Amino acid sequence: MTDVIQTRRRISCGVLCLSAVAWVYLTLWSRTDPVEFTGATESLAGAMCINGVLIAQSGFTSPLTLLTGASMFGWAIMIVAMMFPTLIAPLTHLAQRSFRNKRAALIALFLMTYLYLWILAGTLLLFGARALRQAFSDTPAGLIMLVLTLALVWQCSPSKQQCLNRNHLHPALRAYGIGSYLDAVRFGLWHGFWCVGSCWALMLLSTVFVVAHQPVMLLLTFIMLTESMQVPTKPAWEWRLVPSRKLRRLVAP
Repeated sequence: MTDVIQTRRRISCGVLCLSAVAWVYLTLWSRTDPVEFTGATESLAGAMCINGVLIAQSGFTSPLTLLTGASMFGWAIMIVAMMFPTLIAPLTHLAQRSFRNKRAALIALFLMTYLYLWILAGTLLLFGARALRQAFSDTPAGLIMLVLTLALVWQCSPSKQQCLNRNHLHPALRAYGIGSYLDAVRFGLWHGFWCVGSCWALMLLSTVFVVAHQPVMLLLTFIMLTESMQVPTKPAWEWRLVPSRKLRRLVAP
């Protein structure tokens, strides 16, 4: 077995195990009292928590509060569960272009940078979800239809494909000195930025379902995973909810 295949297998196993642990954590979380589990949100009147993702129903919650509150912990767990399986290709690229003695540190820098961008995006998405919940407090079905329509339009748009294409671009990485660490951070920023651009609508959709929340998360995870495995193509209006092109192998044979 070549070193390339071994590296890809290790990356795949590690990332999928982290995602599985996050899923187990979310599943156990959903069986507890949401308010009791968030702890830090007790002072927010009328707050509710969906698998750790805080959506305030009354009172003002600033983006800074969301960024620093317990809701961001739940959001980070959601990102690990839903998005980390899509990182096998970029992490393999990073691992194959780094020395073994610094590989773990470079991967950690990439993941922390990637997660940080998603936490910043989550601040806006959760704040937007809160505003939408207040606006549609009397018609929750209307809220779901609005966000679902928004997600469908974005999924089919050329801009979505442009983000996907840029996610497949893996830059040259330096192997020596401090430049290797800076490149890992830049790579995490690059990949995280375009990943947020590609998946923001689906992640927003995942915050508006109270009933069957975890099945919806699983479905969206499958969609995003298959998108990450598709080959780049010319941006155009296209139905992308069902994989229509040849997929890359997730784990090397």
